[in-house]
Amino acid sequence: SLVSNVFSFATTPFDRLIKDINTKLLWQDKTVTLNQDGQQAITGQLRGVTETGAVKIDQSTFYIGELRNS
Repeated sequence: SLVSNVFSFATTPFDRLIKDINTKLLWQDKTVTLNQDGQQAITGQLRGVTETGAVKIDQSTFYIGELRNS
């Protein structure tokens, strides 16, 4: 089962994968805080994952950091 799930994931078109992630995103439209090493924390509403794989918080996008539910 695990192997078939991994294979299915690997062969899924990226745009469909992003759509699936956004429909199952735990903190969608909730207040979150993004911590990035050496930078000020960002707090805002989680708006989803973009087509390039970035996390969207309010109107900004981020590729690196630790996301927490606020």
